[in-house]
Amino acid sequence: MPAIYKRPLAQENLIEIWEYIADDSIDRADAFIDIVDGKLRTLAVQPMMGRARDN
Repeated sequence: MPAIYKRPLAQENLIEIWEYIADDSIDRADAFIDIVDGKLRTLAVQPMMGRARDN
């Protein structure tokens, strides 16, 4: 599997989002991060998926 590198700002944003969600539910915050990580893994394996856009 290709490596996934998150820019520092992206990592900080994910931590802030996790903290916001965790105020209500740590389980849901963890689940959100799991979903994001899954999407990133999918994009890493299939970088040409999706539709081409001109803009």
